[in-house]
Amino acid sequence: MEAMIEARKIQKLGSSSLIVTLPRSWVKRNQISQGDIVYIIDEGRSIRIIPSSTKANIHNITMDLSKLKDARLASMTVSCIYTLGYDEVELLLSKDADVLSTLSNIRSSASRLLGLDIVDHNDTSIKVRVVIDQTRLDVRTTIKGMTNTVALSVEVLERAVKGVEPRPKILEEATYIRNELFKNQHLIIRLMISNGYMVSGNGEYTHGVLIGTSLLAIVGESMLDAIYKITKNNFTVSKSTASLLWELKRLVPIVGYTLSNPSIKRSKESIYTIVKLREEIGQRISEAKEPGDLILLTKIDDALRVLQIIAYTSFCAATSSLVVK
Repeated sequence: MEAMIEARKIQKLGSSSLIVTLPRSWVKRNQISQGDIVYIIDEGRSIRIIPSSTKANIHNITMDLSKLKDARLASMTVSCIYTLGYDEVELLLSKDADVLSTLSNIRSSASRLLGLDIVDHNDTSIKVRVVIDQTRLDVRTTIKGMTNTVALSVEVLERAVKGVEPRPKILEEATYIRNELFKNQHLIIRLMISNGYMVSGNGEYTHGVLIGTSLLAIVGESMLDAIYKITKNNFTVSKSTASLLWELKRLVPIVGYTLSNPSIKRSKESIYTIVKLREEIGQRISEAKEPGDLILLTKIDDALRVLQIIAYTSFCAATSSLVVK
């Protein structure tokens, strides 16, 4: 469907809330009614609004959590439920389970996953439901969301190295990024499993592209590790080492774009650029003397190694265009 653009005025509700109305055509097309839940995805300069699921065929199961020896595994199970593509799951509890503690752990995990809610609970069970319909999600936009989050991690690391912001603010931003990486990574895995993306030569996304997008989270985690180590230890970093972050910040969106728009040429250029940059960093690592420089160089190299794998994955996806029909 062709995108429609129109201007709408922001209005004030109460003393501090701002509101904007939804287009009537969009509301009608998506069968939205008063009281329905929609999900808002923050994408920097723009937001995306996704309706909750209205599909008739709900994939529901029951899981017996009493079989888990460690009660803390309940929250991890919730993440598995999400990525495996289930829509509604009733979690059975053991007779001696601490319901409030288990509920708190599950609620904490659910809050980090897009569209997962606790819909009911009692002394013997907890019911969770994925209310977002992944068939309404645009894969290209989802890839862009992950790319933007990883790019933000490089930007925050750059600010941490320069020491231009208070340490608590840097660490607060790092926590936000970690949660966003978790959310995006699990959403992409759910898309891959639930929607059954297969290799195709007609522009459809492949498992490889989505796996590559999921790997972007590792790049973000490398940046977060550097942020924590450099910030908490007050390490200093030389300007020449810090300048390499500019190269990384430039590469992340290029590799991300190549994932959402697989191209043999773009993938090849990305791979060659990364290989050359890694050779330079390898030399610098062997010469580094300050702990701050060594940490940053090592983490940048870790990130580049993963980006190289992602670029190769994108290259493989692009080769589907070579298939003779």
